[in-house]
Amino acid sequence: MRTVDVGHGRIETRNLTTSAALVGYSDWPGLAQVFEVGRHVITKKTSTERVEVVYGVTSLSPERATPGRVLALVRGHWAIENKSHWVRDVTFDEDRSQVRCGTSRK
Repeated sequence: MRTVDVGHGRIETRNLTTSAALVGYSDWPGLAQVFEVGRHVITKKTSTERVEVVYGVTSLSPERATPGRVLALVRGHWAIENKSHWVRDVTFDEDRSQVRCGTSRK
């Protein structure tokens, strides 16, 4: 599956490949699929490019999680991460907190 998104000053292409070939071969508990997400990002303003590849496993069967669904789940993870950090940083003003617990130096 391939998607292209244009926005926020960049062009982002994602390629997702899923496979159930490792089911029964790997000892990974609950393994139903493995996947690879390739991202190619071009920043319009600077024309810089970034390429990354990430791999994952899921217990969702191919019937329950098509490549499109897996990609939506991977992307949805970042919405949760970003929302959580925003709450901690903005609502709780955690970045400006002066409360510290100990030191890393001994």
